[in-house]
Amino acid sequence: PIRQLQLVQHSVQEIEARLVVANPVSSEQETRLADHLRTALGYPFRVRFTYLDHIPRSAGGKYEDVLSLVEDAPTESHS
Repeated sequence: PIRQLQLVQHSVQEIEARLVVANPVSSEQETRLADHLRTALGYPFRVRFTYLDHIPRSAGGKYEDVLSLVEDAPTESHS
């Protein structure tokens, strides 16, 4: 029932799956999708689901499948 999906990484350990769906998704389907995402991404992320009527495009008009909101870790400077 998924029409559109966008993954947003909010932290090193958590991703949000933004979904546009044709029909309501059951908790069993959410569990299976979360397991599939963890397997596909190769990391045991905490997955949270957000349901939207549509997924907005970026300011440039592009649809982003995956967004990372994780800031780069500071790098050490060597003197």
